[in-house]
Amino acid sequence: MFEFIPITITPEMVLRSQGADPAIIEKRSPILLEYAKRAIEEGSALLKPQVVVRTLMVQKIDHHKCIHLEGGSILENTFLAQQLNLAQKISFIICTIGDAIDEKASALYRLDPVLSFAFDGFGIAAIDIVAAHVCESIGEKANKESLRTSIPYSPGMVRWPLEEGQNKIFSILNPEPTIVRLTPSFQMIPKKSTSMLLGIGANFKHNQKTCDFCATRETCRFKPPQKNPFSFGSKV
Repeated sequence: MFEFIPITITPEMVLRSQGADPAIIEKRSPILLEYAKRAIEEGSALLKPQVVVRTLMVQKIDHHKCIHLEGGSILENTFLAQQLNLAQKISFIICTIGDAIDEKASALYRLDPVLSFAFDGFGIAAIDIVAAHVCESIGEKANKESLRTSIPYSPGMVRWPLEEGQNKIFSILNPEPTIVRLTPSFQMIPKKSTSMLLGIGANFKHNQKTCDFCATRETCRFKPPQKNPFSFGSKV
């Protein structure tokens, strides 16, 4: 399903990922637009998107506290049990674009910090596109079964602690360390990676956005106008 992931990034997307307003930048600091273009031109060849996905059937949900999954896995979180009470199955997902973009940004940091920042923004935009593509692909497959998907839920969101969420997703997916691994502080390496889950069921309604449950939703500098519930727009 994910052998080829189209990644098309505009300079405006890079600037938004840096927390900037493209319209303002174009008027006040047009040189930053040129840096964004350069990051796209040089960075596109460095992208190595990889996706790890596993979908498990929901066996039962205990009093909106625990989700029991096939194979004996248990997702024990009241918030998720409430949000996913309509789920018939749940997809666990890890996406990454590899570490080349971060390595490039680090190498440029002392030589050209502005270009380094542009590469970082490019990487953020790229992993957001990969994650959105995966969610949309799972949604399209669900539609063929007359099912719908929930919004994506990621570790670190409100009421799903980072440690708890990362441990659960990594224990279920058990990705190859050469693809992605966890640090002792539960951050992912490569840095431009994201983990999440999607509920799949017959009665989900898209009246929510991922940003609704983000701990930094009131002060976020990285939130663009969201066109669909799979738009991420947050810093990875």
